[in-house]
Amino acid sequence: MKYRVELEEFTTTPEILLIEPQPDGSERVVWHLAMKSDEKLILVEVVDDTHLVIADWYGNLFLYHIPSRRLLAQHKFDARIAMSANISRDGNHILVAYCDEANGLQKVVEVLETTSLKPLCRHLLPDWDQLGDDCEYEVEVDVYQFQQPIDGEAWFYCCDANSSWDQPKPHGYYQLDLASGRSSFRPLPGVGNADDDFCRPALNFELGLGAMLDWSKVQMTADEEGQPQAHLSLVLFSLDSFAPVRTLTARAFSDEQLDDLEALLAGADADADEYYQALSDLMEQLQRLKWQGDKLALTFEDRQQWQLDRHGERVQIKAEPEAKPERSWTPEAQFSARIQGRIPLFVKEDTADTLKGMVKLCADIDRQRRGKRFAFMLMDSQGQELDQREFFRQAALNHPQPLLEMLVHFAQYEHADELYDDLNESYGALCHLVKALVESGVPDYLIAVEAWVRQLDLDHELFVQEELLGALQRQYGADHPGVATIIDYAGSW
Repeated sequence: MKYRVELEEFTTTPEILLIEPQPDGSERVVWHLAMKSDEKLILVEVVDDTHLVIADWYGNLFLYHIPSRRLLAQHKFDARIAMSANISRDGNHILVAYCDEANGLQKVVEVLETTSLKPLCRHLLPDWDQLGDDCEYEVEVDVYQFQQPIDGEAWFYCCDANSSWDQPKPHGYYQLDLASGRSSFRPLPGVGNADDDFCRPALNFELGLGAMLDWSKVQMTADEEGQPQAHLSLVLFSLDSFAPVRTLTARAFSDEQLDDLEALLAGADADADEYYQALSDLMEQLQRLKWQGDKLALTFEDRQQWQLDRHGERVQIKAEPEAKPERSWTPEAQFSARIQGRIPLFVKEDTADTLKGMVKLCADIDRQRRGKRFAFMLMDSQGQELDQREFFRQAALNHPQPLLEMLVHFAQYEHADELYDDLNESYGALCHLVKALVESGVPDYLIAVEAWVRQLDLDHELFVQEELLGALQRQYGADHPGVATIIDYAGSW
């Protein structure tokens, strides 16, 4: 693989870096992509070093061409949060499982062609339905996580228990042939829990083995000092028969490491609720379960890492601090990162022309926004960034009409309350434009200022409280009717 991706999503503008490792061990950022949507990304994957596939949990699927940096195709599913997506093992298809909002939250899986996003097939998934005589209980397919361990098949983990306080229940895999639509349910040994806090079974088809949490009665032993300890165990099972092969101890935990070891010692007969809550706490200690070759890699909540072979031999892995490689950027990627989701604009000698362009952008906010940010990056002819406060101050004195038109468009935008100007200070979009109008000293502008304030929500109040209210009172006095109205409204926050 020529490229790898790095995702920064804890901002108002999710950002993706496309990184190319260099022969000398360094790396080069060749593309910085700021997403237009601020929704959580559930899939970001490079396919054949030519395509970048991105999906968010509101049903948006994007296909980019890496060499040209162009958006080739886009597809929208009628989904909201309840959605997951995977690239097929051969890279030719994208598999998307979701709850169809337009069809009573019917669970479906769709297959699309990777290079075009062309839909190829669609299959309905069972939802609390009996699958047939071979299934003794109702099955709920989990659309959030599924696997494609075999080309042409999708495996969905199913379990009626799906929260940390549930008693573990029978579980298994709903297996779907994507070409024919034929399906079957195969029960796993023992019981399980489908809550996201617990590790799902890890499958290794080269060994023909799976590994999963063992929710049966907890094995208790004494440590070297005679103190009780609870074993977190795993069950190895055959992928041919789904029959258990053996039980392995992943790690033993003391009373100091668990919330309620006494409940585990007492057992389920003493107090079932306390026992299963303590059992869930034990199982949550294992944060990651995956195969590495013929061994299991285990990562625990306290960041300890262990390696476990299929015969039960354990070795603790000492994690060395990972040295970060030197990183360089292409000029284009560096400029995009510098923008930070803002709209770059070169300010012309005739400021009126620049403002005219800004009005057009405000009339098209939905397409121009990046995540939750709608802001301008103003530059001179040499590419040097200009102070937008000073720019808007001059514009308010000399060309106020375009500024008022921009505020009208902003107030008409359905999702104006979501938008920020500054990523770090939680300032509302166009905040510096509004303050410039206030400080121009024209009372007639207060109607537009009030309309802007009323578009905001509690997440954007910082600018109003820290800067705008003070500017209003200094310029017009707190007793001015227009100012008093804004102060009263802001006070309701």
